[in-house]
Amino acid sequence: MQNKKIGQLLSLKKRLSDFKLLALDMDGTSLDSDGKLPIELINFINSENFGNLVIVFATGRMPLAVYNPLKMLNISKVVISHNGAVISNLENGNCYYENYVPSEIVQFSINLHKQFQIPLHLNLTNKVITDKITLTSKIYAKHLGIEIKQVDLSTMKENVISLLFLSKKSELDSILKQIKNRFKNFSYVLIPDKNFWLLQILPKNTSKGGGVFQLAKILNISKEDIISFGDSYNDVEMLRNSGIGIAMGNSCEELKDIADYITLSNDDNGVLKALQNLL
Repeated sequence: MQNKKIGQLLSLKKRLSDFKLLALDMDGTSLDSDGKLPIELINFINSENFGNLVIVFATGRMPLAVYNPLKMLNISKVVISHNGAVISNLENGNCYYENYVPSEIVQFSINLHKQFQIPLHLNLTNKVITDKITLTSKIYAKHLGIEIKQVDLSTMKENVISLLFLSKKSELDSILKQIKNRFKNFSYVLIPDKNFWLLQILPKNTSKGGGVFQLAKILNISKEDIISFGDSYNDVEMLRNSGIGIAMGNSCEELKDIADYITLSNDDNGVLKALQNLL
C-alpha cells in the first residue's frame, strides 16, 4: 500500500478549495482515541478559507452525540447521522432526509434481545432507549456523552431510526444470522468499538455513503467534487463513492484496500495532515 501514502496528494492538480463537499467520519477519524477533536484540527479548520467547500460530519452517531464536537467548528451544521438514515441541520432543526426500521424487525429484535439477554438500544431521532441499562450501556453512553433512557419497550410507539446490539462478535453474528433468515428489507453495519462490537440494524438501503450521496444531490454536487475520510467498515461505501476517499492509518484493512490514499492515524492527526497536503 506504499503507493497510497498521503504525501502523494501533493501531486494532485485540485486543491482543497476546489472540492465542494468534505465528509468526515467522527470516531476513529476526526476524533482521537479519547473521543476528542484535536485542538490543532479545530484551529486549522476555523482559521482557513476553504472557498465554497461544505464540511460535514458523516457518522453512525445520533445528532445528539454530534453537538459538542460540532459547536467547536465553524462549519456547516448539517450532519449525516445514524450511518446515513438521517440528514438534518442541528442549528435550525430542519430535517432533509429520515428513514425508519420496519416495525416487524424492531419487534423481532426486541424478542431476540429478551431471549439471549444481549444489550439492545433503540435509537430514535434524538434519543436512545432500552429496557435495562447495563454496564455495557453505561460505557457506550459515556463514550458518546449521551443519556440512555430506560423504558418498557412494549409500550414504545415511536418510529425507530436504528437498532443497536452491543456484545461479543460471535454473539452478534448469531443475532444477525437470525434476522437475515427472517427479513430482507434492512441494512446493517457490524463494527468493532473500543470495548465490544456493535451491530446496528438500519432501514433498507441505508449507508453512510448513501447519506453523503443524498446530501450531494440536494446541494447539486457531483461525486468527483466529494472528498471523504473514514476508518471502519461502515465507511467503505462513502470512500468508494467519493472523488477522493482517504483512509486513516488505524483503518481496517478492507477500507485501506479501497481508499485512494492512506493518512496517519487518528491519534497522529491524520485528517489534519491530509488537509494540509491539499492546501
